[in-house]
Amino acid sequence: MKNQFLVIKIILLFSVFYSCTNTDSTQNKLSEKMNAEAMKAPMAKIKPHITILHNDTLTDNYFWLRDRENKEVIDYLNAENTYKDSVMAPTKALQTKLFDEIKGRIKEEDESVPYKEGDYFYYSRFEKGGEYPIYCRKKGDLKAPEEIMLDGNKMGKGKGYFNIGGFEVSDNEQVLAYGVDTVSRRNYTLKFKNLANGQELKDQIKNTEGGSYAWANDNKTIFYIKRDQQTLLGYQVWRHELGTENKKDVLVFEEKDNQYYMGLYRGKSKKYIINVSDHNGVATEYRILNANEPKGNFKVFLARKDGHEYS
Repeated sequence: MKNQFLVIKIILLFSVFYSCTNTDSTQNKLSEKMNAEAMKAPMAKIKPHITILHNDTLTDNYFWLRDRENKEVIDYLNAENTYKDSVMAPTKALQTKLFDEIKGRIKEEDESVPYKEGDYFYYSRFEKGGEYPIYCRKKGDLKAPEEIMLDGNKMGKGKGYFNIGGFEVSDNEQVLAYGVDTVSRRNYTLKFKNLANGQELKDQIKNTEGGSYAWANDNKTIFYIKRDQQTLLGYQVWRHELGTENKKDVLVFEEKDNQYYMGLYRGKSKKYIINVSDHNGVATEYRILNANEPKGNFKVFLARKDGHEYS
């Protein structure tokens, strides 16, 4: 009987403990909910902006929010974030649980399939605890010593946002051209690295289309796409020569129709640099340049025509 009473007492104690704990938890959640409700959701000010387009008058009450550098805009966005944090506070534990579960299903130490180009095998890999890819190569054989071209973890350390937007290696395999975005606007700064000694070159070109880079055969001329800062679309193809000032770069093509998306790349044969304008479902136009003649003119393969796409 004494043992039975002891068991009953233990059960009652645990029940009281759980009840108190559960009550505290419930009260905390209610308190958080009340705090969230007490905080009024921020409301963006209405500031009518009139635009007349094709004889139609358009009124945009929130046009002013386009100004990313305006202190009033920044203050409003910060208020939105504060309100969001307040409303979502009761789910913090669940957010952490979900994040940890999702992360636990990802293979942290991973590696892409190597591909051969020129004398090297190229691949990317991730290290445990790292957030960004490491781009590497090995000369001649996969058993050769690893050369790290770009270490995303070191480059992105301490940055709120970081992304490498594609890279291209010159034909002599000594210079790496790559894009970097630290703002999350896909405005990539084109940079260059001497792979022989690891030194960064002084050349830097802002607001480029990430990955749309193409070397000429002379190992010093590169073509890139510049982005329109209003539409954030790639719209111009420029030619740059290593070691020269950006103001000396040459505009070689401009896409006048912003319904078209642009691409730029080197053909697999390495003989041609190819620039394409594509209006999905409507029309395509390719322009081609001999990679041995970087100062030559791009030739239209077949002029665009509505209803005709090709590749």
